[in-house]
Amino acid sequence: MFKKQTCIIGLILAVAIPIINLIGQLIGYTVLWPGFFVVLLYFIGKCEKLSDLKDIVLGGLVGIFWAYWVSLLVGLLVPFIGFLTAFTLVVGVSVFLLVILGDWQPMFFNNYAFIYYLTAALFAEQKPVEWMATLLIAGGLFAVLVFGGIRLFLQPAKD
Repeated sequence: MFKKQTCIIGLILAVAIPIINLIGQLIGYTVLWPGFFVVLLYFIGKCEKLSDLKDIVLGGLVGIFWAYWVSLLVGLLVPFIGFLTAFTLVVGVSVFLLVILGDWQPMFFNNYAFIYYLTAALFAEQKPVEWMATLLIAGGLFAVLVFGGIRLFLQPAKD
């Protein structure tokens, strides 16, 4: 009925997510979405190698910075052209640039950057340094727990 592999991955996630949350609570930091996205996007993106994580992390850093940059630019233009015009213009141009820059530097300007950008842009208060640190620290720890668990429990030992 249930595949053994799916159950094991489910258990690994059921242990890893609360551990990351507990650590966040203990250090007084609970905004952990950038870290959780690393592994989530790995699975959703159907990545095949652990080296694919670098594209997620680099894209995530770009996306978070991009949202911050967009919010600053909108704020600078509001006194001159109003919020709606500034928002529409800056978001339109920034999305266009984010997409076309993928042809030039796909490791940085990729679908992961776009997902992180859209998510970070939802927050009224931008916290790029905290979110980038969370992506790197919590994301790294989460990836070690999940992929370490997968290696430990699902991959056969090599002689």
